Amino acid sequence: IPSALVRHSNVAIRAHERRSSFTQYTAAGLFRWIRNGFQTSQAFELGASEQEKAAREVEDAGRWEAGMKMFSVIDDL
Repeated sequence: IPSALVRHSNVAIRAHERRSSFTQYTAAGLFRWIRNGFQTSQAFELGASEQEKAAREVEDAGRWEAGMKMFSVIDDL
């Protein structure tokens, strides 16, 4: 989830409390590489059939909505 999409901040803690955080980052290019069958997007496009390209287009069109469904809503909490 790109952190720029969500407003975030830290809450004050008391003197005896301790705060820790763990952040992970993965470049989107790694996910594309795997999704493309361990090849560049250009190589995938050159070798893909018309059916594979059409399926990829449909998948890409729904990616934003699928990502948004990963967020919790108040009723789920």
